[in-house]
Amino acid sequence: NLNYENYNLKSLENITIDSFYKRNSLSVNLNSKIANLSLKSPNLKKFIFDLNINDLNPKQFYDFDKSINISKFRGKIKGEYENNLFFDANLVLNDSFFLDANFVTNKENFESTIKNSSFLVNMGKIGDFIKINANIKELKDLEKELNKILEIPKLGLEGLVNANLELNSKSLENLNFRF
Repeated sequence: NLNYENYNLKSLENITIDSFYKRNSLSVNLNSKIANLSLKSPNLKKFIFDLNINDLNPKQFYDFDKSINISKFRGKIKGEYENNLFFDANLVLNDSFFLDANFVTNKENFESTIKNSSFLVNMGKIGDFIKINANIKELKDLEKELNKILEIPKLGLEGLVNANLELNSKSLENLNFRF
């Protein structure tokens, strides 16, 4: 739950916004201690963005479930939007959990990749079908990585996992997953 009404804006410190607009060309730069954002558009149809998050404590404005332990977030997200969205992200949680991701849309479809030193997930939606391919190199390494951001009991699992799922998005409302 976002708690804007209780958010102390002092943690943002000074924010500088520089903007420029001329003949359908736009440039906006937002700079603060926590993040820097550059947004540019040569024609107000294509938007290019570059976001650098320096040091953010998401607990200052978001209440996580008690099992989620993320107190520091930093990273870079670069991308563009012109009819479709594309971005690459390099994120670090708690100075030790690293994620690389990319995301591309094409009309109502998408493709994405999320990877960490212990897993690789490729996901895509084409038409009514969602395809997920997940590879876990070693379960005990995944457990170590997840313990950096989650409070989970030691499971003592070993081995690798290769999972391929294909789901019909029209029937997702009837799915139940239990672990």
